[in-house]
Parts: sequence; C-alpha cells; structure tokens
Amino acid sequence: MTRSDWPALAGFQKPPEGVLYAEHAVWGKVHGQASGYRWIAKSPKFEGALDSVESQLCVGLENRPTEMPSWRFVRGKYYAVWSYPSRAEDAGTRKKFLEKQVLEWKPAPNVPATAAALILLSRPARVSDNVWFDHSANAAWSDRDYSLELPPVVEQISAERLEVAIGLGLRNWLNRCPDSLAAFYALLRTSHKPAVLGGMDRPLSPTGLAALLLPLPTKVSEGLSLAGWTPSDAPDDRDGERWDGMVQQDPIARAVEPSLEDRCKAQSLCSGDATLAVRPLTSVTQLLDFARSRQRWIEVSEIRRDSMDLSQPEKDELRGAVQKIRNDAKVNIGLPAVLATARSRQLDFKADVLEAACFELYQLSTSGPRVKEVLDHWQSGRNSPQAIVRR
Repeated sequence: MTRSDWPALAGFQKPPEGVLYAEHAVWGKVHGQASGYRWIAKSPKFEGALDSVESQLCVGLENRPTEMPSWRFVRGKYYAVWSYPSRAEDAGTRKKFLEKQVLEWKPAPNVPATAAALILLSRPARVSDNVWFDHSANAAWSDRDYSLELPPVVEQISAERLEVAIGLGLRNWLNRCPDSLAAFYALLRTSHKPAVLGGMDRPLSPTGLAALLLPLPTKVSEGLSLAGWTPSDAPDDRDGERWDGMVQQDPIARAVEPSLEDRCKAQSLCSGDATLAVRPLTSVTQLLDFARSRQRWIEVSEIRRDSMDLSQPEKDELRGAVQKIRNDAKVNIGLPAVLATARSRQLDFKADVLEAACFELYQLSTSGPRVKEVLDHWQSGRNSPQAIVRR
C-alpha cells in the first residue's frame, strides 16, 4: 500500500524545502545537582519551557522508568518524546529517573500530523544523553535556570521517506493483531479517555506508535495524544486529561464492543492493507442494514457490487448476522402458536436470503435449505419469494 492510501495522510504534500523544523529539548535531572527536574538543555526557540509543557508530558506516575515513545498535542503544537531511564544521580545519589528527549513541532501547511509523527518520533530515540551528559561537570549547572543550548532539528520529509517510516511502523503490527487493538479503536471512537491498548508485552517502537494513527481520518488523528507505554505501577488520575490513548501490559475489561469499522481498522494495521481502514464495503453495509431491519426480502440487483474482496472482519460480521437471525427464529416471544410458527419460518427464510446474497456477491459458503431457490429467483425469476417461504 502506498502512503496516499492511509486516511491519516490524506492531503500530504512535500514542503517546499523538503524538511520539517523542530525545536529540541531534554527534561530530567542534572547529574550531581540538587535542583530536581528541569529543562537540562533546549534550543533557543523551544517554547515548551515557557508553557510548562513538562506537566503535560507525564505518563502515569513514571515510577518504573523504561524506554518508550509518546506523541502529545498541546496548545497547537506537537511534541515527539522519547523517554528512557536516566544515568544521572542527583546530589543525594538518588537515581532511576525518567529522562525525556523532546521535539517541539508547529504544524505546517499540507503536512498531516501523522506524517510528522512518523518522521519525528524516531529522531529522539536516535539521540543519546551525550548531548548534555558530557557537560555535567560544568559549574553553570548550579544555577537552576541554566540550560545547555542545543541546535534545532531539521528532518528530511518526502513521500519516499514516509513509505519507509510506514513500513517500519507496520512491522510492529503485521501478524500480531491482538483483540485489544480493535477495542482500542472502539474506545477512541467513543471518546473514552484514555483509550487503553492493553495486553501488550512491550512498549511500542516510535514508528509503531505513529502507525496507530494511520487508519484514522485526518481530522481525528490530528488532535490525538498517544503514549507508547505506561511507565508506572499505578495509573494517574490526570492521564485522561493528557492522553487520548495509552499502551500498557495489563489487559483491560472491554468497556465498548468494537464495531465492524473498528475491527477493519485493526485489521488494516495487521495486514498492512490501507484500504481496510475505510471499510466496510458499501455492499456489506447494505446487507447488514437488511439483516437488522424488519424486511424479509431483498433483491440482489439492488446491492452494489464491489470490486474488492471481503476482509476477514467483514466475513465474520456477515456470518454472524446470518446466525443471529437463525437464533432469533428459535426464540419464543410469547406469540400464539400459529403466529410463532409463521414468524420462525419467515426469519429462517430471511437468513436463507442473506446467505444467498453472500454467495451471489462474495461466494461465501452456504447451508440454508432454500438458498438455491432464492438464487434461482434472482437469476431467472422462477420461484416467487412468497412461494419459497411457504416451502
């Protein structure tokens, strides 16, 4: 799949200069100093220090430092963050702090936020604490307001480089499609904050985190803040204020049942097929609408014939719809015997009609007793629906 197929990258155009400009800063504790957490180093135009953005970059209690990425949208700017255990010891010889390499990016015309995330998130992970640690003996650190000056970051961006970054991001998900991924998209869709992607065995890579944005519409993805892990042994009550989505090891109880759209988005990442991100197909939607309606009959000629094959989630949804109708046919809802029998026969017939449509459109296997007669009617006009249902 190409870059342009992913919804979150719609409208991308290479900037005139072919680069992204970002300010660079480091947040943590200075080795040997008693000053606590501070902006250790920063480029001259970094605005996060003035905005106190550090409080918006916290993920949980941060008492279990680990390497992890995060992508934060705050006050119209984006922050690509790489967190890792610091090797510094403060004046009290305390250690095991979380240190953060931070890039601050202001949106640019025709560069979707997801494109910037794919390019910028990998940069902090490639930068070590050598940018400041080699200067930790400098006496100037005793001044709480002192910070080492860093150059701004200039990253090349192009369609070709995005393709490479997308490929790296999808490696995190190919053939690794946990049920929790569809549940994660369901939580995002229903604005549960934070939407938790649970049951993961390790932090996401920087591009793996950015890839989570790919199946989402641009207008949705551009405002999201995602944390690629939870470096804490307990949640923070403010996580829902800071993060739209978080990754963690512990599984979570399903709060929202994933829709077919959610499952297709998850499958798009796990298969690398961007076209699945905008599924279901129109024909599938029409058949599911029929399945949920009170109609008992549908003409297959009225269903749009799509040129693409069904995805596995779409197949599962249609088969589930057939089975639900058959199960409903067996339920006694308190009607008189004659009416109950008629209702049961009609619902069984409706299930046969849906199966016949699935076979006609997608060649899905069938088992209904009257499927062949329904197909004959659609193909030749023989066997009226009324005659078929009475058999």
